[in-house]
Amino acid sequence: MIPPPPRRLFPALLALAAVGPGACSLAPPPSLGTAPDSARGDTAGAPDGDVALADGPDAPPADSVAPPDASDLPDGSDAADAADAEQLPVDTSVAPDSAAPCDASDTCPPDPALTLVAPLTVRNDTDFDRVEVAYSAIPIPAAAALTAVAALVVTDATGATVPSQLTPLARWGGTVSDEAAPIAWLEVALPVAVAPRASATFALRRASAPPPADPAALTVVEDPAGLTIDTGAAVFRLEHAAPEVITAWTVAGDPILDPAASDSGPRAVDGAGNVLTALPSAQGLTLERSGPLLVTVHAHGHFSHITSGALACGHPLAYSARLTFERGGRDALIALDVRNECGDGYGPVGPSDDAGEFWGRTYAVREVTWRLALAPAVTGRTVAALDLGQLRAVADEAVVAQLHGSATAAGWRRAAVLEGGVTTHSDAAFDAPLVARLGPSHSVAATLPWMRFREPQAVGADATGLTLAFVSEPVVIGEAQARWGVGAFRAFGGDVGGDAPVAALQGPLRARLERGLLVSTDATTINAAGVRPRLPERATGARLARYRDHIEALHDDSVASWATAKRYGAAWPDTHERDPWQVTSDSAERSFAGSNYWSASASELAEYLRTGEPRWVWDLGYPLELTFLNAVVYNVGTRHPGGDVRSGFHAGYHSANTNQRTGELYRRGWNSDDYLYDQGSDEAYLVRPTGAILEVFEKACQTALSRYPTAATLPEGSRDAYVSARPISRGTVQHWNMLLYAAMFSRDPDLSQRCEARLHDVVDELLSDNLFAGVACRPETGNASRCDTQQTFMYSALTVGFLDLYQRHWDGSDRAAGVRDAIATMADQYYVTMMPKRGDDPDAIDVAGIWAKVLRCSFSGGALDGCVGLAEAFGEPAYAEERLMHLSVLLAGDALAPTPGRCALGAAALTRAWESPAITHWIDLGIGYWKGASQSMQNTVYGVGAAEACDPD
Repeated sequence: MIPPPPRRLFPALLALAAVGPGACSLAPPPSLGTAPDSARGDTAGAPDGDVALADGPDAPPADSVAPPDASDLPDGSDAADAADAEQLPVDTSVAPDSAAPCDASDTCPPDPALTLVAPLTVRNDTDFDRVEVAYSAIPIPAAAALTAVAALVVTDATGATVPSQLTPLARWGGTVSDEAAPIAWLEVALPVAVAPRASATFALRRASAPPPADPAALTVVEDPAGLTIDTGAAVFRLEHAAPEVITAWTVAGDPILDPAASDSGPRAVDGAGNVLTALPSAQGLTLERSGPLLVTVHAHGHFSHITSGALACGHPLAYSARLTFERGGRDALIALDVRNECGDGYGPVGPSDDAGEFWGRTYAVREVTWRLALAPAVTGRTVAALDLGQLRAVADEAVVAQLHGSATAAGWRRAAVLEGGVTTHSDAAFDAPLVARLGPSHSVAATLPWMRFREPQAVGADATGLTLAFVSEPVVIGEAQARWGVGAFRAFGGDVGGDAPVAALQGPLRARLERGLLVSTDATTINAAGVRPRLPERATGARLARYRDHIEALHDDSVASWATAKRYGAAWPDTHERDPWQVTSDSAERSFAGSNYWSASASELAEYLRTGEPRWVWDLGYPLELTFLNAVVYNVGTRHPGGDVRSGFHAGYHSANTNQRTGELYRRGWNSDDYLYDQGSDEAYLVRPTGAILEVFEKACQTALSRYPTAATLPEGSRDAYVSARPISRGTVQHWNMLLYAAMFSRDPDLSQRCEARLHDVVDELLSDNLFAGVACRPETGNASRCDTQQTFMYSALTVGFLDLYQRHWDGSDRAAGVRDAIATMADQYYVTMMPKRGDDPDAIDVAGIWAKVLRCSFSGGALDGCVGLAEAFGEPAYAEERLMHLSVLLAGDALAPTPGRCALGAAALTRAWESPAITHWIDLGIGYWKGASQSMQNTVYGVGAAEACDPD
């Protein structure tokens, strides 16, 4: 039976939105770049007006009683912590047993059989003490021949064994389900306590025996109706058929949820005002991650279907929730995606305009919420937190909202506190919004990270519960499009008077959601694993300094540009549209977002791999991928309409000045499934693994399986030129990339094996028809005597990445050897044909000369005779800013050659190119990533790394 709708959602926000910006009496947005934090690289200091995501208070928050020692927990005083133990302290080892033999409760002495696999570091780049589980994936060399994790341990800086959760994410030469294959990528999770602006070091090691059991391990008990999760500090009950998902939550045996309430869980309100309840999938709950430290449960389904005209396509709105619980925690972390599954996956339906067709099967919603109905012991007073350290006692019914931005230039950002539906406080934005209900025995807080960027969103409280509003005002979700959201409910101690407990958890909780702790290893270890081209290992050098200056400028300017391009809401975060002169939008309803055009995320996340610095993940790269894979990528979700050739691929980039609220975002203008241009999705999955990203890979694989039948089933000459043909083009390569990701990472044995087999089928044909002589011929057929390559910038930014990842993962196979030879041959032809030489030195590359846009090559008997360069193709020359990328491809490819010989020449040219303003000017225009900058930074870090190997500067 469908439970009744919740008593109240957010009608006050609708009324406020209708009144307009004047109702809030908002001050103008803070100016950017004038406060002390405007110095490049600073990521701290919310009070002085900067926009860096790492912002915390300019000084660490004062503890009310004790210093930040191991017993100082987030409620503000050590004394209170002793009473309620609101979050279990993290044990970095097991407490010693005085004279007893070493067992599961000991800090065991180092095992002489322990051998190092990888050094590990966890960095806290915020101003708060962090007590949480850190996790990410690290690479393992194939030569290590690690097939299982049973005899792996993690040790701390003293050599003591610490609890860990180790999960293989990819295996060399095959799929992750092949347990006989060596592990290539391993997710490492650790419970850590890290001081502000500090790091903790660990090591992954082989051991002669499995590690001791963790006495504080999280436990999961499954039964036919659902599962029970005991974190050690709280117990959660989740049930397969329950719309509310969480049916019980207890702390110290006391209920946090009201068992008699029927209005908990996900809800939606459609565009016609109908309240839609959650209908769980018949598949029930799925354990996506399960271990002693972390558990992630996937709950999905559809909202109830109302046929009153709210739908344009007849399919209900889908939801997909991932709830994460961790050892010693009292939190329910909820990642909620809502998806419009309308669309046939083939062509646009809607009014045309000058920029192209509009995918018009939209879905209007007014709200998407997740509510907790609280037990009487948690119903006391309400406290609202706004900026860090700014708390307000509010009425029982209170909402903290980031409203739709106004359509005017002045006061275009609008945030408000509403009490009983009346605005009692307003501002441009709140940097750490939170509401909490403080009860006599227990309290619960609700918060949404990044809310200041992701309008319209809100957190709310009433006399009986708390609500996360992932969408809080009317929006239209585009065809085959989703909106992603992250939120948390945290239980803590009872009301002891004052607001210190809320103030103490505000910053650390925001940090946990916006800058979750990551486990990194160093560049030397990554290089030894061979999962990517060589990263720079040295901390100094002229080339590295130039590269670092430019990528840091692009990074910082991109973050600052959100305020001028008004790239908030569903478009946050994104990079600039193709026109670098369109930098200031006149309205928050419109923006110049460019659908991660040419994948700034790949460069950002590669820099994280090099440095281990969290800012390269959390400031831009990772949330940008979440927006890309949900809002940009076309995906009809659980539906499989016949003829769907787009799901998992991109339908079109966001044309300039497209309204964000009407379903046009990323669905109008220049619509084409070859505008994916994203190379950072695999790094995003590995840096912060989640089933939400994996689902997109798997959906794309399913599309590719039907779109690209086997060569035997659909031979050349019988294929649709725009659907199933296999030229080396920007479109096909991006589709095959997603096929590769699914083959590597999917945990579905049958699907991953089918993806792998189809990928090999594609590569076999490429080796036969395109790469046979080492040149990446563009046409599908007719290349035996002569061919043209694709445009060199396409090869350097897209194709070589696909080929390189394939040959590395399937190294040891004949296919991989053929692909590797082609990469090396193309690099050699870059030097011989594409790159002009200096008059004073016939071997030296002229970085200022005219470079070829396309290579035209001739063959005889299956062997390469030679190539000539075409300086212009498709009406365009080879632009100067591309040269850093091309030189990087030369250097990385030369490193794969049987007899490398171009490294010194390439390194010298790379140095000159980085020093040339004529080349670097167009990369950093002061606006952050735009098409040319995002494209031209592809693979440049690997060029610096390859050059370092032969020519340390």
